[in-house]
Amino acid sequence: KFNKKALERPYTSKHSWGKTYGEHKRHLEFSHDQYRELKKYAEEIGIFFTASGMDEV
Repeated sequence: KFNKKALERPYTSKHSWGKTYGEHKRHLEFSHDQYRELKKYAEEIGIFFTASGMDEV
């Protein structure tokens, strides 16, 4: 689980999607709505949808 201090630390990689690790992480992760949309699409085209759970911040 990520604590607040870890999420607020600067993230200066040339591959960063945000100024802090938290911003970078939020950019890369799907939202709840995006997961629902993916699940719905998977059902529409007849494939099994699964996702692994992680800690919410």
